[in-house]
Amino acid sequence: MLCLVAPLHSAEIEYRLATWWKPELISIDHRLATIHKEIQGLPQMPDMDARGTHGFHSNFTLDSESNWLRIDWAEPREIEAVALIPSRLTTQSGDMSNYGLPHRLRIEAGLPGKDEPVILSEVADSRLATRRGEPLFIEFPPVRVLWLRLVPVDLPTLPGKLVRFFSAAEALVFEGENNIAPQGNLSAHFSIDGESGWNLRYLTDGKSPLGPPELPQPSDSLGWHADFASSQDTIAWAEIDLEALRHIDAVCLIAAKGDSPVKGPGFGFPVRFQIETTDTQEGDESWQTVWESGPDPFPNPGYNPVTLSFPEVQARRVRLLIREQHQPDILTTPRILLSEFEVLEGNTNHALGRPVRTTDALASRPHDSKRV
Repeated sequence: MLCLVAPLHSAEIEYRLATWWKPELISIDHRLATIHKEIQGLPQMPDMDARGTHGFHSNFTLDSESNWLRIDWAEPREIEAVALIPSRLTTQSGDMSNYGLPHRLRIEAGLPGKDEPVILSEVADSRLATRRGEPLFIEFPPVRVLWLRLVPVDLPTLPGKLVRFFSAAEALVFEGENNIAPQGNLSAHFSIDGESGWNLRYLTDGKSPLGPPELPQPSDSLGWHADFASSQDTIAWAEIDLEALRHIDAVCLIAAKGDSPVKGPGFGFPVRFQIETTDTQEGDESWQTVWESGPDPFPNPGYNPVTLSFPEVQARRVRLLIREQHQPDILTTPRILLSEFEVLEGNTNHALGRPVRTTDALASRPHDSKRV
């Protein structure tokens, strides 16, 4: 009797060999098939634009501050944070991740028993160039309020146009972990409610285009790469001149991304260091320490920003003084790498664009686009 056997394809042969060598692959395949079936039964992600809930859109104006919006509550509420989710849509000017989000924003509030409003927070730079659809989150000390007003201080213009406008897909106001914005009454100087997809009430309808973070445009700078050190104890520092006396209460350090997989997250982050300030110009080195890491090695933060808070001081210059550099193993040269060094007053970064001095002898590194 003649028996015909169909030839195996190369992929099938490879699969049989792989499962013979690693039998656990069969159970993994079964689990993947189960997960695939579970995914098919999940609801699909809605297209929020198609459902007509872009959000709030102010009028088109030549100024910024007239495009405010306000939330009133029937009873005083104790709030501690505000978040704005940007509108994302495609216009004749191109894809807009932060459509109508301001560069600068002022948050005002009406307090019980007070006739005049108070300013809860001022965002000096919302970083529209790098935000790419990321929500704007503003924290402040808990305060009881009757109403809240968001005033855009500096709105961008569209290419080739002079008019400005304020827009957001969703506004959230936090009382603890609860978003109480939907419980308030919304009002605005003007809202384009007649346009398709735009309505003031969409600002608190719980629907927004918020999705996975968008990839930012490639930066022309990797950050600060200090000179190679002969030992971990080699002193290094970076000093920022704020160019005027500023009230500051924190410093934020962000580790650099290593230029090879071996280096990994947080490579080059300082091990022992301190933050120093002075209220004088360059030449007078009367520094005072406002924060220090202590005797134990500072934990490697990976790619997480590290905010170092201290009692508010007045400073003209701020210095990061590094006493022990990062050396993950004996085959690696000690070094310091940092992506960002921010000097903060609340939510305002006074260091943005300010002059930087370091101990470095070399002005640049070949693999860096810029030194700082």
